[in-house]
Amino acid sequence: MWMPVTLEFIGACVSVTTLDDAGFFLRWLRWINTILMQAASVLLVCLVNFRVDLLFQGGSWQ
Repeated sequence: MWMPVTLEFIGACVSVTTLDDAGFFLRWLRWINTILMQAASVLLVCLVNFRVDLLFQGGSWQ
């Protein structure tokens, strides 16, 4: 989901910076991507656990 935005942003960074600075931007983007993916994973796990709790309590999946 984040890949098109990331690639576009990397292209913009490389085009406006020197090659030395590009390495810094790439590391920064990789760090941001890692945090976003971890946050998405945590939210997904919490949502699944919440739905399973509702199911065990007699709730519905809707």
